[in-house]
Amino acid sequence: MVVLFGLLFGAVFEILSTNRIAWDIGSTTQILENQARFGLNNMARELYNTNSGRIAITGAAPNQAVTFQVPVSYDINGNLRWGADIEGNFIRYSINGNQLLRQVLDSNQQPLVPPNQRILANDVGGGGLQFTLNNNLLTITLTTQR
Repeated sequence: MVVLFGLLFGAVFEILSTNRIAWDIGSTTQILENQARFGLNNMARELYNTNSGRIAITGAAPNQAVTFQVPVSYDINGNLRWGADIEGNFIRYSINGNQLLRQVLDSNQQPLVPPNQRILANDVGGGGLQFTLNNNLLTITLTTQR
């Protein structure tokens, strides 16, 4: 009777332990997917407002960066003026360590002092951040891992 109870208790414990591991894996996957989605949505929202002639991809895969400008105003003739927060500045998305960063750069493409940057996603690793620009289609690949 004691042996049977011990086997039953062991089986129940193993089932609960397996379920906890599955829960942890699912929870981690959801966190990573949400961070990646947040970062990609922010990038896409800003990149939607630029044109392919204003996009520069730098670095070697898997840790590339994209630098670009968006319209910030119009001149007296109705022509677009390009920049980031102000005319002439640039926006850069890049990886620093394991974080996806959005930075505002000055007109020489140097970081502003004090830095104007925002962390968009953590746990970026493995494949990192890659861009492919083909005509007017920019493909972004963001890999996360924990």
